[in-house]
Amino acid sequence: YKLVIFLSGKGIYYIDGAAYELRPWDILLIDRDMLHKPEIDPVRPYKRIILWLNPDFVTQLGEQQTKLAACFQQSAQKRFHRLRPTEEQITILQPLLQQLSAAAHKKAPDDELFCRALLTQLLIVVNRMTAASPTAQAYAVRNENIGQILHYIDANLAEDLSVETLATRFFLSNFFTFLRV
Repeated sequence: YKLVIFLSGKGIYYIDGAAYELRPWDILLIDRDMLHKPEIDPVRPYKRIILWLNPDFVTQLGEQQTKLAACFQQSAQKRFHRLRPTEEQITILQPLLQQLSAAAHKKAPDDELFCRALLTQLLIVVNRMTAASPTAQAYAVRNENIGQILHYIDANLAEDLSVETLATRFFLSNFFTFLRV
């Protein structure tokens, strides 16, 4: 899994056929099989925190009673990959991320356990936010052509998936297909 916390700058993040306009403290939930890319305004400094999380590790963190990977699964089901924290949630996230960053760079014997505890707390907060988030239709800008192309690619991985083939199949110019996909 990939968890991206956007701190500053201006841009749009494309995930699985949807475009999300970014604001500071937006959180993006990206599964390992999703096509994604940022389009960042080069004039403004772009800062973000990226956490790459092994799905097995996340499952182990949650144990039996808490499914910490649920935020990634729910965002995929809802087809909504951006969370926009409230001011109250940001006041929880800021110190948590600062502590996690500091602990990750230390070498004390108990720092690994402390990092696990902080990461567990972060994932609990993100899961709560995901449970309360809207569906894709509420805020994401979707391009149906892109969605159809992505679905076709997923279903036909063993076939010819060249730009020319996709453009012909979906009645698009090669230029349009190359830019969007």
